Amino acid sequence: DDMVEAHTRSLEKQYERFAQSVAIDQECKERAGELEGELAHLRAQFERERTEWRVEQADLRAGSKRMEEDLGAAHKRIAELEGSCGVDRKRLAELETQSKD
Repeated sequence: DDMVEAHTRSLEKQYERFAQSVAIDQECKERAGELEGELAHLRAQFERERTEWRVEQADLRAGSKRMEEDLGAAHKRIAELEGSCGVDRKRLAELETQSKD
């Protein structure tokens, strides 16, 4: 009779450990599912931000190119104006010489 009780207690303890391991396993599976969801969300967010960054970089490169073109056009216009001023100065000098005569 004592052997039956001892065996029964042993089986009950084994069942409790088994039930605990099943519960722990279930918790782990649930947490793994949550983590997979979080990871998927983070991956999607990363892809969105990377795409936005690439678009911003392309915009910056295009803006930089436009600025370089504008700067080149400004330098060209400055050279034209300087040339025009040189002609005007020369003409003014001629007029001053003529007025002295």
